[in-house]
Amino acid sequence: MTREILLTVDGQPPLRDTGPQFYNPHRPQYPQVVRLREAAAQALASQPDWDPNEEGWIALALTVVQPAPGLTMAEVAGALGGVVDALQLPPVDADVPGASLYHDPLQIRVVRYAVQQGDAPAYSVIVRVIGAPPRC
Repeated sequence: MTREILLTVDGQPPLRDTGPQFYNPHRPQYPQVVRLREAAAQALASQPDWDPNEEGWIALALTVVQPAPGLTMAEVAGALGGVVDALQLPPVDADVPGASLYHDPLQIRVVRYAVQQGDAPAYSVIVRVIGAPPRC
């Protein structure tokens, strides 16, 4: 199995909020969710041995590129939460394009966030398998 997958996306990451259900097409962040999930589908096409149902622990790194630095902690948390939610397996009643990279956010054991200054908003996400939970 491939142990790491990299996604690069133009624009802002999806933000977690308390609005309508996350995968609702009428939600303001829905286009960003779809853009990220479509990037995941493209990455999976070149790494067919990646298994989103893998029950292993993972690390997630989010790097945001923006013209001016200075996100608040609430914005950082919203970006991390939105990316985490968008890349998990959606509920069975959700019909959202793209692909998932992991089964459940509880698998995430390491998180890294960075900001880089650049000309246009973009971001990258690295998801890496870091081990397996102990079996009882």
